[in-house]
Amino acid sequence: MIRGFIFDFSGTVYDKRSGDFVEGAKEALEYLFRRYPLALISKSGGRKKRTLISSLGLDRYFMSVLVVDEKRSADFLKCASVMGVLPENIAVVGDKVTSEIRIGNLLGMKTIWLKRGKYAGLFPSSKDEEPDVIITDLLQLKDMF
Repeated sequence: MIRGFIFDFSGTVYDKRSGDFVEGAKEALEYLFRRYPLALISKSGGRKKRTLISSLGLDRYFMSVLVVDEKRSADFLKCASVMGVLPENIAVVGDKVTSEIRIGNLLGMKTIWLKRGKYAGLFPSSKDEEPDVIITDLLQLKDMF
């Protein structure tokens, strides 16, 4: 049973090319925020990325916001700990099968691949990269949870 979510930032919640939210992201986050603890993980960018996340008003949705040099299992486990949710009860939502989907699978989390944008054509090359669910729009999460 899902009791919390970990989201990737770039490409999943935020579209760097448009400089705005991915379509449906705000509505999906608002919906999930009322029902589950949420965490956000972003690769690189340091203070500049943290400032962007804050300026978008995303801090209010997430119990944990991590900006890391490289996404690692320990980062996902830290988010789980902050949320107070066991890894097997967390859904990881990301746009890259070789990163957040792979890590989520290795930790026994449910994985949801947002197949859109830059990495939509980057298909799983191993069992560890195969998502549990594939969506093309974050609003689909409202019907699932």
